[in-house]
Amino acid sequence: MKLDLSVVTNRQGYETDFQQHKSMYDSSMSDMCYVPYISPHPLARAQHAVHDISELGLELRQAMRDPDSHLTLHYQPLVNAANGSLVGFEALLRWTTRANACIDPPKIVALANNEGMAEALDLWVLQQAVLSAAQWVKAKPDIIIAVNMTSALLSSPECAAIVAGLLYIHALPARNLTIEVTEVLTLNDEIRLNLEILRRLGVRLAIDDFGTGMSTLARLMDLPVDTIKLDRSFILGRTLTAMDEDFLAALVRIGLARGATVTIEGVSRAEDVALAQRIGCHTCQGFWFGRAVNKDRADAIVLTNDLQWHDNVSGHA
Repeated sequence: MKLDLSVVTNRQGYETDFQQHKSMYDSSMSDMCYVPYISPHPLARAQHAVHDISELGLELRQAMRDPDSHLTLHYQPLVNAANGSLVGFEALLRWTTRANACIDPPKIVALANNEGMAEALDLWVLQQAVLSAAQWVKAKPDIIIAVNMTSALLSSPECAAIVAGLLYIHALPARNLTIEVTEVLTLNDEIRLNLEILRRLGVRLAIDDFGTGMSTLARLMDLPVDTIKLDRSFILGRTLTAMDEDFLAALVRIGLARGATVTIEGVSRAEDVALAQRIGCHTCQGFWFGRAVNKDRADAIVLTNDLQWHDNVSGHA
C-alpha cells in the first residue's frame, strides 16, 4: 500500500489547524503541559465531557489536569544484554489517590475505560513520557522511551497527528519513541493506518508480552514491528530446562527473521542475564537492573549511565 504522509495533518482539518497554531508552537516550546494545536484534543474532551462519573473517576480526571497530583510516571530501565549499558526506559503509570491508596496500573486503565477517559489517559502518558525523553536525549542522543498505547488512542483518526505534534513541540526525534502494543490488541483499519504512518515518521513499534496470546505468530506477520518483548512469564521464577531454552531461542530467531530486536522481560537473576545473552536477546528489562524509578532518579541514571546505585533485587519485574 502506498501511503502519503500528508494524511497525518490532513485528517479532519488538521492541516488548517496546524498552520493556524504554528506560531504558537514556536513560542510555547517551554510549555510542557499542553498541546495547543489539538482542539478539541482528547484530554480536553475528557475534562469537559458531561456524563455520570464515579468519585474515583472524577479524581483521576482531576489528577490528569493537576501537575501536582500523585498521578505520575515511573521509568524502568531497558538495558543492553551484552554489556549492561542503558538503552532507555519503559514508562509505567503510578497513582496514589487522595486517600493514600496506591492504584495498580491495570486498575487505572480499567477505570479510565469505564469512565470514558481511556484516550485522554493514553495522551497524558504520552505527553509526560515524550517530555522526559526530550530532556534525556540532550545527554544521551540514542535513548529510547517506550510507551504503552491502547486501542483508545490508536483507533482515533487523530492519533498520528497527536504523536507527530508532541514530537514537534518537544523536539524529540521520532526514532527515540517506541510505541508498545500488546498482541491481544484488536487491529482495525484505523489502527493499522496509524501504526503505518507512525513507522513512516520514524517511530518504533514493539509488541509487548509476546508469546502470551493465541495469535502470536499471526500478529507478528501482521505488524511491521521493530521490537518484540518476550513476556516475563517465560523466565520469572522458573528453572528452565534445555528444551525451555531452545524454545526461547527459537522465539528470538523468529524475531530476528522479521528484522526485529528482542527484549526479554522479567530479568531478576544473574542466570536470567546469562540466558538472555546465550539466546541472542538484544535488551533486558527487570528487577536485576532496577525497579521503575521516579523522574529524578531516572535523570540520574541517564547522566551517569550507572544502574548499580539502585540495588539489584529479586521478585516480579
